[in-house]
Amino acid sequence: MKKMTMVVVGLVLCLGAVQARAGWYQDFYGGVYNFGDDEYISDAGMTIGVYEDADGVAAVVNLYSQIYSPDLLTVLGPGTVNCYDGPSGYSGGPYVSGIDAWDNSTVNIYKAHVGGRVHAGNSSTINVYGGEGCDDVFASGTGTVNIYGSNFEVCTYHDDDGVEPDNSIWEPVATPRTYTSPEEWSLRGTLADGTAWTGWVHAEEGGVVNLLPAQPTALEVAIDIKPGSSPNTINLGSNGVVPVAILSSADFDATTVNPETITLAGAGVAVRGKGSKYLVAFEDMDADGLLDLVAHVLTANLDPGTFQDGYAILEGTTLDGQAIRGADKITIVPAQ
Repeated sequence: MKKMTMVVVGLVLCLGAVQARAGWYQDFYGGVYNFGDDEYISDAGMTIGVYEDADGVAAVVNLYSQIYSPDLLTVLGPGTVNCYDGPSGYSGGPYVSGIDAWDNSTVNIYKAHVGGRVHAGNSSTINVYGGEGCDDVFASGTGTVNIYGSNFEVCTYHDDDGVEPDNSIWEPVATPRTYTSPEEWSLRGTLADGTAWTGWVHAEEGGVVNLLPAQPTALEVAIDIKPGSSPNTINLGSNGVVPVAILSSADFDATTVNPETITLAGAGVAVRGKGSKYLVAFEDMDADGLLDLVAHVLTANLDPGTFQDGYAILEGTTLDGQAIRGADKITIVPAQ
């Protein structure tokens, strides 16, 4: 699996694998970029612009657990920033003091330590699926914050000094529920990842905060299209199949993926002859001592409209219902 990493120009102090940056401001145009997965990045503040390239493809920036900023993470759109757990040995997602999303951007918080405010403004969207903190939720300027979870409750009484444990009255909140009032509401519940959450919620100037039922969040997994081949060339006119390996790790067993649910760029797993047995096998494809799942999908069923800046997306579900997602770069021949 190949990934793209952008080198950020600025004041960089290198201490082994640690990078400390005095103000981290970078614009990305198209493509997929990963940070905090294989190096520790510490910064006083981060501003990330995720914009469309010349072909109209918006950038996607993935932030992992080796990101630390005692200041705000500011995101400018119209692309996407994802906050993820990992890599192996690290947990909790990126650490930031707060998140501001602007200009039609989207921020997905699957795992993160957010010390304070989560704010969506100017037609941006923040989706909160998990993580710690996020205790001051604010939407303005037609921005939207969606909080996915269960067992939500609202505090219907507190004294002038704020909510007191001995006199608070909490009542259940049915989902979906929308808050559009500038009045502050004290809420608590369980986020989609199982984290207990308590926070203040308010919205103004057309902003919206939604409480929504928990949805299964996709686990990011490593995949390898056409294992052993580089580049991964695919002829969409071929009548054959394309092999793709879903790679196991210390935290993920690829052999638990249900073959019936696997799609690569919209194409499902092929079956043997006229039968119903899927073309899958269990092999150790990356010599790490763990069995991987190798599936074969029909080339003719690949949908080029689903490619993301040259990446094909694999989706599926494990036998116990965990959604998975992975991506690998491909080259179409002849060129489109």
